[in-house]
Amino acid sequence: MHRFTRRGAMRTLAKASCMGLGLRLCGSQAMGMAWGVGPAVAASPSYVAHELLGPAGQALSPIGVNDGGQVAGSTVPTAPGAPASGFIGTLANGFVLFQAFGADTHVLAVNQGGVVVGTYAGPDGDRAFIRTPDHTVTDLFPAQRDPDVHMVARAINDKSVVVGDYVDHGAIYAFTWSLGEGHVLGPKFVQWQPAAINNRNVVAGNGRWYTHGNLRTLPNPDLPPPAHGRTARGRAINVGGTIVGGSGDFTTSETACRWDGGAVSVLQGLSKHPSLVSARAISLDGRIVGSAVDPWNSGVSQAVSFDPTGAAPAVALNAVTSLPDGTWLTDAVGVNVRGFIAAQATRGGLAVGYLLEPAP
Repeated sequence: MHRFTRRGAMRTLAKASCMGLGLRLCGSQAMGMAWGVGPAVAASPSYVAHELLGPAGQALSPIGVNDGGQVAGSTVPTAPGAPASGFIGTLANGFVLFQAFGADTHVLAVNQGGVVVGTYAGPDGDRAFIRTPDHTVTDLFPAQRDPDVHMVARAINDKSVVVGDYVDHGAIYAFTWSLGEGHVLGPKFVQWQPAAINNRNVVAGNGRWYTHGNLRTLPNPDLPPPAHGRTARGRAINVGGTIVGGSGDFTTSETACRWDGGAVSVLQGLSKHPSLVSARAISLDGRIVGSAVDPWNSGVSQAVSFDPTGAAPAVALNAVTSLPDGTWLTDAVGVNVRGFIAAQATRGGLAVGYLLEPAP
């Protein structure tokens, strides 16, 4: 890894929303959890949905849930262009809203200790931040004040090692940050975007994964290529190095995948039809959740849970969750060892968020 200088390698850092790039982080992605299928996961558990609301009734959009039940994410803007706030909290104690340095704030990851990272709109560009449970917010690179510099902190492990990305002359690169110092992650001038880091500092991302000082290629499954070619995206990783994500062109087709030691296997979607199916989060005991779009059946994204072995089809969470009328779960973005699932949803055309609790 190469240490950042004020200018040069980190001259232009990227602003990139996790929604726009199809990379959503969840608590278990960022927390470096141990893989293990362990006890069989029930094929179709039932869930009770708890809507996530801020202190004044603000709609909250989650990005993950940790094993302590802390849910993190960002507020849903009340009007176009309105600034968002980050949030973290529990159903029992409520949710705390905050803005990094009083600016538009988006939380992209949470670890087991309740430390969150993300991006905020600074006066001279979008900045990466970290917030600790004592409410301290720190800019990861305070010396970087070039107005063309934009940063995204995408993931954090339980040791508070952060990964993110930046852009230099239109090319996107990865960085890592710890104890106040940032470094280029991987060989200089090799383009890639990280999405998750585990407690062994193994990193997964777009088309690549980083381990023991080496940047390696994520292989694609042996499937016919979609219309626009096929690439791999790792979205979550655990302490054993197992990665989950997807493979496809991400426009007409995506197949949910799991990588173990670099070997790829396929997770089944909702049907055999070509579709967009993405694994987004993994829990300590091997639960995997994400989203699926079946163009042969409405073509609308919906939240799903996967059979971690890939032997059975995914389960549509809308079909096994008690939901208010007009509510549709679009994406499952986090899952913990107790089986709670953080999910994004819509109701009446507006974005809302839920924590799904396994029914007794």
